[in-house]
Amino acid sequence: MVFFSLYGDLELAESRLLEGYGSTWRIVSPGLWFKVYPFCSAAHHAADAIQSLTKERAFLPEQVKQIDVIFPPGGDAALIEQTPLTGEEGRFSVEYVIALAVFGQTLTLDAFTKKKPFHQTCGHG
Repeated sequence: MVFFSLYGDLELAESRLLEGYGSTWRIVSPGLWFKVYPFCSAAHHAADAIQSLTKERAFLPEQVKQIDVIFPPGGDAALIEQTPLTGEEGRFSVEYVIALAVFGQTLTLDAFTKKKPFHQTCGHG
């Protein structure tokens, strides 16, 4: 608070800084959120959608010609890997996540390690 007393009204600064303090705790609202997948949360909705689709309709990977994933503006900013070479890079790739699901792989931690190249994870090569 010393900083505020040098450059302005200390009482005003204290009242503004403490205004509403403790009235709403972030742990209550919006509340806690837990990641359910071991990859970037920006890809979670796409993962849920493709898993729902694969349960609803049986298809073979070779029958899939194209999958479009749409994000709101900036919603995919953290998904920086479009052609990941390893599972670790795949943590930031919606393409990788979708490919795993299409090829019948589970979206578990094992699929997102440094050791596994993409083609081995999806059962090719």
